[in-house]
Amino acid sequence: GDQDEDTVVDLFSASNINRKTIGAKQFRGPDPGGPAYRFVRFDYIPPVGAATLGRITQAMRAREGFFLMATLKQDRKTKGTLLALEGPGASHRQFEIVSNGPADTLDLTYWLDGTQHVLSLEDVGLADSQWKNVTIQVTAETFSLYVGCDLIDTFALDEPFYEQLKTDKSRMYVAKGSSRDSHFRTPPLHTTKRLHTRARTHTTLFHIRNGQSELSQVHFPPAQTAIGYRPDGRSGDQDEDTVVDLFSASNINRKTIGAKQFRGPDPGGPAYRFVRFDYIPPVGAATLGRITQAMRVREGFFLMATLKQDRKTKGTLLALEGPGASHRQFEIVSNGPADTLDLAYWLDGTQHVLSLEDVGLADSQWKNVTIQVTAETFSLYVGCDLIDSFALDEPFYEQLKTDKSRMYVAKGSSRDSHFRGLLQHVRLVFENSVEGALSMNGCPRGQGAEANAISEDTETLRLSPPGTEHVVPGAEHVVPGAEHVVPGTEHVVSGTEHVVPGAEQRPGVCERSCEELSSMVSELSGLRVIVNQLHENLHKVVGARGPGPSTVSPVVTSTTHQTVWGLRGALQGCGQSTAGCT
Repeated sequence: GDQDEDTVVDLFSASNINRKTIGAKQFRGPDPGGPAYRFVRFDYIPPVGAATLGRITQAMRAREGFFLMATLKQDRKTKGTLLALEGPGASHRQFEIVSNGPADTLDLTYWLDGTQHVLSLEDVGLADSQWKNVTIQVTAETFSLYVGCDLIDTFALDEPFYEQLKTDKSRMYVAKGSSRDSHFRTPPLHTTKRLHTRARTHTTLFHIRNGQSELSQVHFPPAQTAIGYRPDGRSGDQDEDTVVDLFSASNINRKTIGAKQFRGPDPGGPAYRFVRFDYIPPVGAATLGRITQAMRVREGFFLMATLKQDRKTKGTLLALEGPGASHRQFEIVSNGPADTLDLAYWLDGTQHVLSLEDVGLADSQWKNVTIQVTAETFSLYVGCDLIDSFALDEPFYEQLKTDKSRMYVAKGSSRDSHFRGLLQHVRLVFENSVEGALSMNGCPRGQGAEANAISEDTETLRLSPPGTEHVVPGAEHVVPGAEHVVPGTEHVVSGTEHVVPGAEQRPGVCERSCEELSSMVSELSGLRVIVNQLHENLHKVVGARGPGPSTVSPVVTSTTHQTVWGLRGALQGCGQSTAGCT
């Protein structure tokens, strides 16, 4: 028959893994012809269909083995299962192929007559966070690994275990290990130095051939656009179905006791300052049920808000309490004194707290914040910038209870944890990706995952278009991404790239606050007074000594004067007048 049809088994298709599979996140891999998957809920990975499993084991016996081929990107130093056959029963395994990152080996483990046999290929270099095309040969008496077209290592296979495989009450899995630390893992879209999460895999295949191994192309249908979520399962408008306005859901308005209405940075909606937290109404019961259901279906949520938090205060943004007033299921708190954003949740009576550091929220400045609690990631974005991220070990949102429970905005568990400040546009968003959520704040879409990844030495991620450079008029050098123009200067503080004179200046964003720049101007103005006084005193000393060559150069005063007015120009580059920075 046709070779592709009869000798190749696409394990994703055979397992019915697609964009709708719970716990399987779809991404673009190195081959645009098919999707890559990152698995975050391994207990939801479906097994290969029973009929297909029967044909696979029959072909293994007839062809005396198989080739396992995949395009993969495995997280550094992790241990990840590529393929396994378990059963009869969940506690028994017949064979598994595991990439052991800590040992830098590829292990083939199989069981015969109750005895475990392990073969290891060494120095394989798979767990290095780089994309690789791998071909694993398990045929006749050979266990080998090829990366690309290169043979990495080979080992003698003493017993053809594949001839004794059983399919009755057995299941074959891709990426699912026998324990939590042996699932296949790789980095998510955005990482920081403290973020260690999970799995992305590309096309995974069996090639059952006679003595040859080839890398063949498998074509998948193009990924479809994500549709909105409705509790009744129907598709609909994304804005209507994936966004919950928590002020509306809580019936918070200008008539709410203890809620003072103000004008926020967006004239399209009111901002509120709460002064009587015992009068804040909870989210409606029906809406709360839909929210928790959406959290389970979408594997988490995004909390988005425009806020202005009082300096050094500790304030709760969102909390779910109950059953009973003394019990909390989770809360998100901006801890100003510690300068952290804390996610606290309770599972089986035990409290778990995750903290994002150096967030800078409690500074009495308006900010657009996006808090990501999805899959295994807890992250904070301010504007379009990733501030910090942390691994979320347990999907607590799957175990939330709504019976006799209440969800509150701004209301803390105690008096010193209520939110002090202004809140506007507080929303729960159920998007498929962080890019989709950030686009609601006007952030650009289409940024590549790898281009936006944070290195171990970087604290902040900018999602602004790459290659943006701003030129200082009359300067000979440019700082990439510089955002202030200092007129009259010859060089920018640190710049090594030459630019063409007269190049177009692009708009930027002020890196310094007006308070900082005003302070700099004040200090330099004071310095100018001191220099002038010193200049006059030196002239008096020289005059007292009689005529002679002057040792004082007027350049000092001129330069100081020029620098002060240059910084005033920088203030205007921030979109502020000098007088407006108080």
